Amino acid sequence: MQLARDYLHAHPAEVITLPDLANVTGMSMYHLARTFKAETGLAPHAYQIQLRVLQAKRFLAEGRSIAETAAECGFYDQAHLTDQFERHVGVTPGTYARCITGATN
Repeated sequence: MQLARDYLHAHPAEVITLPDLANVTGMSMYHLARTFKAETGLAPHAYQIQLRVLQAKRFLAEGRSIAETAAECGFYDQAHLTDQFERHVGVTPGTYARCITGATN
């Protein structure tokens, strides 16, 4: 599973399918999915979304715009980033950025 996790970490913004990961690891898709979830507690796609959100937090802390962050982190659009960010972090990207950077607008 380390190979699958390493691959996801190396390519967080790319579209990576279960067949892609199975090919990387040399495992069947079904065995990979079961084993990955057993070891990480998340399905591979959910793990990748979590990586994207963590990357988005770093980009927002650097002062990047929400739209730029969404595009660079592999989200479909700003709304998709906002939905996933709020689900994982508990606040919108705008609120997070204002809190972390100390901006007042």
